[in-house]
Amino acid sequence: MDHSHNRITDYNENTVYLVGNPNVGKSAIFTAITNKYATISNYPGTTVEITTGYIQSKLNIKGKAIKIVDTPGINSIVPLSEDEKITRDILYNHELQTGKKPDVILVIDAKNIKRGLMLAVQLTFVGIPFFIVLNMMDEARSLGIEIDKNKLSDLLKVPVVNAIAIQKEGISEIVQIIRSPIKSSDFNVKISTEFQPTIEEMLKLTNPLLALSVFYSDTSIKKFLTDKLIFMAEKLLAKTNLNMAKFQQIWNSNANDLYAQVYSRDIQSSSTILNMIGKWTINPYTGFFLMTGIIYTVYKFVGILGAGILVDLLSVQVFDQYVVPTLIKLIESISLPLFITDMLVGQYGLLSMGLTYSIAIIFPIVITFFISFSFLEDSGYLPRMGALLNGMFKIMGLNGKAILPIIMGLGCDTMATMTARVMDSKKERILVTLLLALGVPCSAQLGVIFALAVYLPFSYLLAWVAIIVLVMIIVGYIGSKIIPGKNSMFLLELPPLRIPHFKNLLSKTYMRSKWYIKEAIPIFLAGTFILFLLDKSGAIQTLNDLLKPFTVNALGLPAESASSFVMGFLRRDFGAAGFYQMYSQGLLDERQVLTSLVVITLFVPCIANLLMIIKERGLIIGMSIFLFIIPFAFFTGFIMKNVMDFIPQ
Repeated sequence: MDHSHNRITDYNENTVYLVGNPNVGKSAIFTAITNKYATISNYPGTTVEITTGYIQSKLNIKGKAIKIVDTPGINSIVPLSEDEKITRDILYNHELQTGKKPDVILVIDAKNIKRGLMLAVQLTFVGIPFFIVLNMMDEARSLGIEIDKNKLSDLLKVPVVNAIAIQKEGISEIVQIIRSPIKSSDFNVKISTEFQPTIEEMLKLTNPLLALSVFYSDTSIKKFLTDKLIFMAEKLLAKTNLNMAKFQQIWNSNANDLYAQVYSRDIQSSSTILNMIGKWTINPYTGFFLMTGIIYTVYKFVGILGAGILVDLLSVQVFDQYVVPTLIKLIESISLPLFITDMLVGQYGLLSMGLTYSIAIIFPIVITFFISFSFLEDSGYLPRMGALLNGMFKIMGLNGKAILPIIMGLGCDTMATMTARVMDSKKERILVTLLLALGVPCSAQLGVIFALAVYLPFSYLLAWVAIIVLVMIIVGYIGSKIIPGKNSMFLLELPPLRIPHFKNLLSKTYMRSKWYIKEAIPIFLAGTFILFLLDKSGAIQTLNDLLKPFTVNALGLPAESASSFVMGFLRRDFGAAGFYQMYSQGLLDERQVLTSLVVITLFVPCIANLLMIIKERGLIIGMSIFLFIIPFAFFTGFIMKNVMDFIPQ
């Protein structure tokens, strides 16, 4: 996939837009119909990435290339959030630039079609041509859900396709429809006669999509309207009580009518073992028991297979015995200057340390964690964990929506910082960004932590989890009182539990491992080189001396731990890997390991994440978060050390 960052400005008639609610599989549909023809760009004036590509067959019936654009997930084409504004702007700008209404593929989750039908009603109202893809049909059937797609097609007068995107089912039919002219729905949107005259007057003033935004009191619409139109619209609004709430009733009423005619469910056939387990996962009593068991299983899988068997195989039996000694002999035989030799195979050598850390120690741990994370992701368990922890988020001044960036942070905090925009208020976005930077370890760091914790009593891992969670709750609670702004409401939709497809697990693990090799290893080598320069210049010793009051006196750690904190700023997992290596060398005892894991988890975000925070939240907020976290992490470690000093071993 080509990650180009050119802005999207080339609107043309041969473009089809993927539209749908969040988490309905639009990206899976996009991947299936575009294959490798994909680019990712920032939408103008935002950090929201829009994916574009071309259908595999490339040409429409007129022999012209067909571009596909995957728009942000929305719950309404009338914007109430930043993502919805972007989707509205994309659709309207297409009409503005081409003089033709945009063609839309409306992707609907077959398990929850009512939300999608509301979008269908809105698209019909504004006259945008579309056809419907009922995705995740396998999951719907497993729940005993049946959708009469022929009846739905007859009612809306648009094509309806059943699809299972991850299995490529229905894709050829979707491509065939794309290559033909897409028509507007002839469905008659039922509107009360009380409001009909007002709506007709507003539609005479401006485009239907913009007219709706006026009724919703969306101030962002003013950039598309002249002062005269704004004056006339406001004058018309003053004469009526037609507003967003009334329109919501219109969408609900029409969607409910469609829903009642096409939806049916066999409750008996949906009572499967997975559904039963799904209920247990969100029960307050069984849910926490299952969550503990799942965490323990992942901990053992990553620790035994990743950190035990695979690390021993690569690090001890391959790198230590063959690779590193061979590289040292090879470099020394060339008779290079001592400086270059040390840079390559010395204590902080790019080959001796950089490759050993990144490939022999971290890479096998990361792979096993990626497998675990992909399994939990595809099984549908992660949103259930969010529902279980919703009460905790409320304490922190957030809501269940926060689980989305928090979960993504377990993959990569840098990317998760971008998804903080799903929160509906500025206050919540700042809070989520702070918590991500403070206490959410990325997948690579978490994998190393699990690997290190497997050598400790399981109670130590539980203690680490408890301390991090407690710290996040305290900081979140205090932050919610200090940071000005409002909180928002959130309704979390839970997907059914499902057995992940093995091929999909391998694909995700491969892509994430490829990302690690491409993105992480070069940064690791750069960090090793910086350590080498610091060592040669004597700066590491100076840094050790400067940090000694914190690392040795306050935290009770060896002076050498300063290097791990420096590496932790370059990338969080490198810092954790440093403590892993120190423990392997017998430099840390079990209590010191626990202290170091807590501090490195709470320590400053990696440099890439810091830059993203500044980009998303601004320089002042970004640096404020950065400068708060450094002393706070060491203060937490100091408290831990003093508490443990009073507890007999």
